[in-house]
Amino acid sequence: MKKWFIIHQYFKLFFLIPIFCISAQDDPFGPPPNLTGNKPSIFKESSSNYTRIGYGVDMLQGFTFGFESFPIPDGVPITLINNSLSDWVAGADIDENHQYFGCYYGAWAGNGKLVSIDLSTGVPTLIGSINHLLYATSMAYDNTTGIWYFGDTDGINSNLYIIDITTGNANLLGTIVGISSLITLVIDYNGNAYGIDISTDKLYSINLSTLIATEIGPLGFDASYGQDADFDDSDGTLYLAAFNNTSNSGELRSVDVSTGNSTLIVTWPADVSFGGFAIDNPGSVSNVSVTSPNGGEVWIMNESSEIVWSSENVDSVTIKLSIDNGSNWTTIVDSLPSSGSYSWVVNSSASSDECLVRITDISNNAVYDESDSVFTIENASGIDENEVVSEYILMQNYPNPFNNSTVISYSLSKTSFVTIKIFDALGNEIATLVNDVKSSGLFKLNWNADNLPSGFYFYQLIADNLITTKKMILLK
Repeated sequence: MKKWFIIHQYFKLFFLIPIFCISAQDDPFGPPPNLTGNKPSIFKESSSNYTRIGYGVDMLQGFTFGFESFPIPDGVPITLINNSLSDWVAGADIDENHQYFGCYYGAWAGNGKLVSIDLSTGVPTLIGSINHLLYATSMAYDNTTGIWYFGDTDGINSNLYIIDITTGNANLLGTIVGISSLITLVIDYNGNAYGIDISTDKLYSINLSTLIATEIGPLGFDASYGQDADFDDSDGTLYLAAFNNTSNSGELRSVDVSTGNSTLIVTWPADVSFGGFAIDNPGSVSNVSVTSPNGGEVWIMNESSEIVWSSENVDSVTIKLSIDNGSNWTTIVDSLPSSGSYSWVVNSSASSDECLVRITDISNNAVYDESDSVFTIENASGIDENEVVSEYILMQNYPNPFNNSTVISYSLSKTSFVTIKIFDALGNEIATLVNDVKSSGLFKLNWNADNLPSGFYFYQLIADNLITTKKMILLK
């Protein structure tokens, strides 16, 4: 059993012992024990070229704590920025405005405090106390939503909160299912959340909506005391500022988010181990956003449909298709310029109503986006060839109102010559969608109105002696 499980016994005795008698060694979620004496303010090991800087609070400096920086991915040299912080920062992150926010550990349950630290001077600004329940361990920023998250634990339960960085007020979301001792919370550029459990030494993915954690795999070393992690947005690498209980040393590691396994990059000198670790990602950040298909569309096999996306700082992309809600992917196109659209003649191995499209930056596979929800690919012959239809029906388009793309469904009771046309509000014919013999059954058509202005439109079915017309609304 790890030494940090004794936390409850130590803190039961807290008010019976003078504060200076409680050492860091007694504290499982806080700083590791001080290993040696003083250290120089700057370590001058050699370093390769780098563009990313990691920041953190050195846990092993003594009665004051040092705010320091180091290059990513090397981890050295370490530069002391300010050595007079009054408390250790357990968890932290840096937002797109290059603002560092972290949580002071506070030494006992419910005593965490929110602090911001100036990256250039290391000067901290105390924002306020955090209203929470357990021991403060982690903070992370979701750039996709602009939400800051805060985590605490007692070694039995781990809670997740949304925190207001202007006041320190924390709104409890609930207890994370599957993680007992959350020591690190981290969110990548696409909004995917991960956590490290100090009791199991494993990496987990965390669903921020359900608070369910799913085990990914072991880190591959004995992690103990404070740890913190962050993503390098330039290449999607997860870095962990760790304390290795076996070697009794602070380390910088990279972590494979698909397996959980970590790789040692550098062992820091004695008396160096970081909490509140965060990477500043300066300059332009790449991103991709899928516009269409984005959920609810019906695309017909062997017909042309438009894949649409937006991107920033992306030269070329790969487009992939899943017909099983993301479990497996096949390539639609290996490489093409990120122009924002691709006309695809739908070619799938099977029809499915669980389709997704993923678009990925070729130069950085951590930059990607997928359809928000599933769409459908169907055979041109109809959506259910076995269903018996007793009448002619033209159904209301869906969605309605719609933006660019909508689905028109109709049914035929027998084989008929079918015409379906689109008209504008003045009665001008805009398009002919069907003008052919169709067998009995149910059918769906996908109509794209990219080149048309907002307004009222009409679609008309003519089959045998039946004429049916319905109205739809295009809103852009």
